[in-house]
Amino acid sequence: MGLFDEGLRGFEDPDLWIRLAAVSGYACVPAPLVVILRREQSVSRNLAAMRESALRSIKKNRALLSPERQGSFWRASLAGVYADYAKGAYRAGERGAALADVLRAFALSPLGRGRLCLGLARDMLLGRRL
Repeated sequence: MGLFDEGLRGFEDPDLWIRLAAVSGYACVPAPLVVILRREQSVSRNLAAMRESALRSIKKNRALLSPERQGSFWRASLAGVYADYAKGAYRAGERGAALADVLRAFALSPLGRGRLCLGLARDMLLGRRL
């Protein structure tokens, strides 16, 4: 399983959680246990780096899924990452990149993420606040 993948700048924790969940059970705790501070120099403020690391993590960990989940379930998960970062790009004023990611998400999972993608595209094209 390994420890933190330091090549995934800003996405090391979720990547480790994904790998731990593949070999063990987990539970959600309904209380905040950590506080994340975002400073100007924080990697989490670098949307492009975070997006790249999230995509790399989802792609590299696909093999951890059972064979029946490596198809449409995995594509819907990957589409969810694209949709999440599309929202961030849109809020940062990068509308072309945002729409491109929404289209990628829709192409990957039209049934699983289609309504989300169409709603995002509509709101982006209408200039609505997300």
